[in-house]
Amino acid sequence: MKLRAPVYRSRGKGRLYEPHGAPSPFAGRLLPLLMVLLAIFLSYRVERLLSAFGISAFDSPSVHAEESPPEAKDASNDKEGQTGAAGHEAGPSDADSGQTARENAASPMEGSRLSRSERDIVQDLRKRREDLVERENRVALREQLLAATERRIKNELDELKRVKQEIRALLAEQDAKQNEKLRSLVKVYETMKPKDAARIFERLDMKIQISVARQMKEAKMAALLANMNPEAARKLTTELATPRKVPDLDAILEGKKSAAQ
Repeated sequence: MKLRAPVYRSRGKGRLYEPHGAPSPFAGRLLPLLMVLLAIFLSYRVERLLSAFGISAFDSPSVHAEESPPEAKDASNDKEGQTGAAGHEAGPSDADSGQTARENAASPMEGSRLSRSERDIVQDLRKRREDLVERENRVALREQLLAATERRIKNELDELKRVKQEIRALLAEQDAKQNEKLRSLVKVYETMKPKDAARIFERLDMKIQISVARQMKEAKMAALLANMNPEAARKLTTELATPRKVPDLDAILEGKKSAAQ
């Protein structure tokens, strides 16, 4: 039995229809074919959209976050999509590279500024340290000068004390010797007769008269004054009544230094 091919006739507005009657063998295959074509078209459009945003449909989000955007495999079919994606990606990458370049250009300047400021601080600290060292040296020198001056003054004071003790010792020794001589002379005049002693005594130097008269006994001295010339007796009495003068130590020291030189 032969099958008759379906006859399509035209209706209004150019639409095709299948006449009522026997079913067409292609009627059951047309819908799956359209669905397959629609799925291919949709997948193609989705791939283009994802490529425009730099996302591949075959990459997971984690892989895309770690790796760079994939390139299109089919250059002839997806040339326009690649161009759009490349243009879309060029903007952020160029901006990032420009910002990085500016930061890299600014970082040496900032480092140089920090280096200059640090160098200025180091120089200032070094200058202050040198000033402090110089000041400490001056203070140490002054302290050394003061210490040397104190030692010199102390040595001079010690020398003066030593000289003073020597002078006192010499004076004591001289006084002892003088007293011994005076005692001998006093004994001589005390043993003489008052008249003879007065005639010799009034011709002596006044200092000797005073020294001998102060060592004689009062009775012997009274007899001596009674036999002396009244004027000589008056002068001797005046000198005996006058207090003794303290020896001039400065003059003694000058004499001691002159003798040492």
